Amino acid sequence: FFFLRIRRPPRSTQSRSSAASDVYKRQSLECLLEFLAVSDEFMLDDIKVECEKHLANLINEQNVFNISQHAECCNAFQLKNYCDWFYKLSLIHISEPTRLLSISYAVFCLKK
Repeated sequence: FFFLRIRRPPRSTQSRSSAASDVYKRQSLECLLEFLAVSDEFMLDDIKVECEKHLANLINEQNVFNISQHAECCNAFQLKNYCDWFYKLSLIHISEPTRLLSISYAVFCLKK
């Protein structure tokens, strides 16, 4: 019954711009975080699990810390673990070019 508030934007809005899509995602994120807190407070485990699944699909580099903090406060351990995994994975992708550069420099030095 909580998910009645979450609706897709009209199709005309979806095709016009990504700004409308971003607003929709932000509103969905806020609603889902509220639902997560309410479901934890009233021990509605099925709804809590569904919220965790939907929130996991909305995680990106900009909101991973916010979602992780909410997950921890709401005892949503699966979501918290997923946030931690996502963050570590994003760090690997960020550091990969630097690591490859240092490895190639080390190989260059060994060839001398």
